[in-house]
Order: sequence, then C-alpha cells, then structure tokens
Amino acid sequence: MRKSIDFTDAYIAAHACSLKPAHIIMENIKDFKGLNVFAEVAPEVEQKED
Repeated sequence: MRKSIDFTDAYIAAHACSLKPAHIIMENIKDFKGLNVFAEVAPEVEQKED
C-alpha cells in the first residue's frame, strides 16, 4: 500500500479522467519514461471517502 500520492500518479489520474483515448495516456507515459521518471499504470483509480 502507498502512504502518499506522488506527482506522476496524480498527473496520470487527472489526464485519464479528462482524456478518453488511451493512446494519449500512453504517450504521456513515454514522455515520463524519457525523463527517467518511473510511472506505474493501474487499470483503475480508487477513490475512497471517509
């Protein structure tokens, strides 16, 4: 389990919610990998409210 949300996760989640085509998301991942930033892609984004 993660203790915090990192920038990459937040970036991907925000774009995944606003951009429908998956290939656009993958292009963003490739850009991050090109900058040596680790990006982990999950098939879904969990949202829990207390």
